[in-house]
Amino acid sequence: MQLGALAETSVTNEAKPLARENHYVAQALLRRWADDGKRVWSCRLLVSNQRVPQWTRHSVRRIACQRDLYTTVSAGKQVDAFERWISKEFEEPGLEFIEKLHARARLQPRDWRAIARFAALQDMRTPLDFVASMQRWEQETPDVLERSARLSVERIAQAQRLGKTLELRTNENPFAQFVQVQTLQAREQSPTASVKVQVTLGRDFWIARIRYLLRNDGPLEKIEHKWSIAEPAEGEPGWIMSDHPVLRLNFNSIEEYNLEGGWGNRGTEIMMPLSPRHLLYTQVGRKREGRFSFSTEHTRLIQSFLAKRAYRWIFADRPYAWVPMVRPREVSAEQYSEEHRAWKAWHQGQIQEEAAT
Repeated sequence: MQLGALAETSVTNEAKPLARENHYVAQALLRRWADDGKRVWSCRLLVSNQRVPQWTRHSVRRIACQRDLYTTVSAGKQVDAFERWISKEFEEPGLEFIEKLHARARLQPRDWRAIARFAALQDMRTPLDFVASMQRWEQETPDVLERSARLSVERIAQAQRLGKTLELRTNENPFAQFVQVQTLQAREQSPTASVKVQVTLGRDFWIARIRYLLRNDGPLEKIEHKWSIAEPAEGEPGWIMSDHPVLRLNFNSIEEYNLEGGWGNRGTEIMMPLSPRHLLYTQVGRKREGRFSFSTEHTRLIQSFLAKRAYRWIFADRPYAWVPMVRPREVSAEQYSEEHRAWKAWHQGQIQEEAAT
């Protein structure tokens, strides 16, 4: 489905309230770690002081949630089109897979596709992904724009020498709306000019990227993965959960690994906890049996990587003493207050930046 087609369904049904409380980890998934179905043990990784308990219980309705994380503006109105799209197209089919998994029902190829799409969404919809993406874009975009501008100038100059007219590309670019190009004449009657290119980076650009990667003909649809369900070793604690639960592991040894593997990189191990007993697992380019258990050593390694991949929260079915040892929390009143203020001002700040361009 093309982005333009998606936009046609973006009109909010006024009979329904705007979905402002955006859960970047599905509530139905997180409840798998709640022994009473309502509250989950939570370990916060950034606290204001040492007196904050290592573990507390939080309502699933109020955790892993950011107000207006996905709310955008269309035709002057605030809309929740992205929230409703991912809920219908990705969350509902993915959660249906998890229900079948727990019921030990027979899983069909379409079920595995649904959970793969759910995992891909979960990898990109979190605050950690936004923060990391912004840092990467701010570093890489200036060079990309400069190379693109130089290439464009060279193509125009070559066309002029050959007496040709460049054809305007009519295929829609999902990121074109974020690029502003301005031609600056050097002086009156001058044959030379300079080109100024700017890109608006922020929530809208982030959401457009997610839409592009997840659309039916997008890059991720061309990658085939053989998925399995892995259980922890017998006697080991259940899998932990976090506010960024998808792990993309490149592992050579305990001294040589990183958590930034790619969905198409051969050898990368991609995992996401589905419950304390079930971990969605694949290794790109390889195939394992449909269900298996990790060894004690590998269970502990993966648990540590899941903890290290978390951003600000780790969740579990009980308070585990090993978690703070593997992932010590940060204690900083200043940083805690700064982040709190930043996220409180998130929505209005994004609207103002987007309106200024």
